[in-house]
Amino acid sequence: MTLSTFIQPPPSLSSPPAFYPSSSSLPAGRRQLLPLLDPPRSKFPNPLPSLPHESAERVRSIRTTRNNDTDTNNIPQTKTDLNIPGFALSTHLIPAAYPRTLPYVPIPESASTYLTLKDKAERRKAVEKLTKEVIETRVQVGEGNDSDDKVSRGYEDAIDKDGGQNQRLLWNCVNRYYRTTPPPSKKAKPLTLLLTHANGLHKETWEPFLRYLTSITPEEYYIEEAWALEAVQHGDSALVNGNNLGLVYDWVDNSRDIINFLTRYLPSGTTTANSDSESFPIHLPRISQSETDTRINHGFGDRRTLISIGHSFGGCTALLAALSYPALFHSIVPVDPVVVPPRTDRVKEILNFVVGALGRRNQWKDRDEALASLRTSRAFFGRWDPEVLELYVRCGMVSSADQKSVELKMPGLQEAVVFADGRSGIVSREAYIQLAELDPKVRLHWVMAGVGHPLAGDAEAVREVVWRRPVNSSNRVIERSAHLIVQEAPRELALEVRTFLDGTFGNKFVGEKDGFSEGKLLARL
Repeated sequence: MTLSTFIQPPPSLSSPPAFYPSSSSLPAGRRQLLPLLDPPRSKFPNPLPSLPHESAERVRSIRTTRNNDTDTNNIPQTKTDLNIPGFALSTHLIPAAYPRTLPYVPIPESASTYLTLKDKAERRKAVEKLTKEVIETRVQVGEGNDSDDKVSRGYEDAIDKDGGQNQRLLWNCVNRYYRTTPPPSKKAKPLTLLLTHANGLHKETWEPFLRYLTSITPEEYYIEEAWALEAVQHGDSALVNGNNLGLVYDWVDNSRDIINFLTRYLPSGTTTANSDSESFPIHLPRISQSETDTRINHGFGDRRTLISIGHSFGGCTALLAALSYPALFHSIVPVDPVVVPPRTDRVKEILNFVVGALGRRNQWKDRDEALASLRTSRAFFGRWDPEVLELYVRCGMVSSADQKSVELKMPGLQEAVVFADGRSGIVSREAYIQLAELDPKVRLHWVMAGVGHPLAGDAEAVREVVWRRPVNSSNRVIERSAHLIVQEAPRELALEVRTFLDGTFGNKFVGEKDGFSEGKLLARL
């Protein structure tokens, strides 16, 4: 059985025109990521935010011999039910990129009441009204911000004399999966993974993929750490940020959050559960500015080899981050990323996504009912790997305020807000246009979906995307999976990433060396 296939290059690899006739709304030239600033002290709450209660229940506090701090916000956390043999997990918080590209816009009162409407017709009208408000607000606030040479109003407010009254300090929650067993050999190369998720998902849905990927360790390399960064409106990040999440969002801020984490908060060294080194606190400390500057200009040197694996929204924004800060990245594995040629019209599709996010069910009696209900959705959740779906229910939901039900950690409104930024596909088209300029030293390996309507528009558009930067690039299509590859086919994705890593860091003729085949390796995962 063929598990994956290869997308052949176009007849000519000459670069397509930078703009198609239908892309007049796109900015001329590259829209640079806005600089990162240290948030003013006045923006930090006292005390600092803690991990959400139910997430903290999944973890147990550990103390090392060097940590006698009694502040629970500084006690390292390690998961007790992690199903990745040879790995432990700690969960951390960092300030998100500051200031944000767009100003804070309050959530309308109607957003808190439409889900309580019992009459289906009234609820449908309320969803339509809120959809219009979300999209029109994003267009109005973003007018003039999606262009080269212009500083966004939110950013301008933040650095103005008013102290950034239209800004809120947001937080990213990040899971750190770290190895607790010895390397396979003294010569094995340690790798660090950065995992960025799709819109509407959360960091824990990567865990089955990571277990499959680490279940077979070659002699040439090994996964030393994997960091799953959660976007500000998703999962635990959404609970921490709460009412500070507004009605508008720019995808480039997820790119800035990635850069903020990699250049300011990713620890310089690693620790293991068995070491006597001081474990990392919940609130990761800001590294020195000199270290930040070194990373920006020269990367991590010999201390880390960073492989970014980004899915959908997370894949698009990771690519944008690498375009501006290529020294940080050794390789990027975009997993069916939202990257589209400018000729692709996605307005109607995105409108449907916004309506769907606002209208979907978000509350159940308990997690058992939620899991049973989602399993019956054959067209969507029914395609998911059972373990991923269980993690979605366990880690993506939270008890309601009255403790009588469970609900999604990420409100449907915030999922809609993220979709609304793609109202004309500006960021996803920007990523496509700029791909040709990506530093050729950064290795690319595309993993695309084989089922359903391609996000890029059609099969030819997908081919344009994966061959936009042909140098140092490869691709595979997972034939049985639709867009949500991480959720539907974690084993097959692990196989593709393992094969890519073998070819990059291991024996390039591994197939001849050990009788490698897709079927044999998949059977071992």
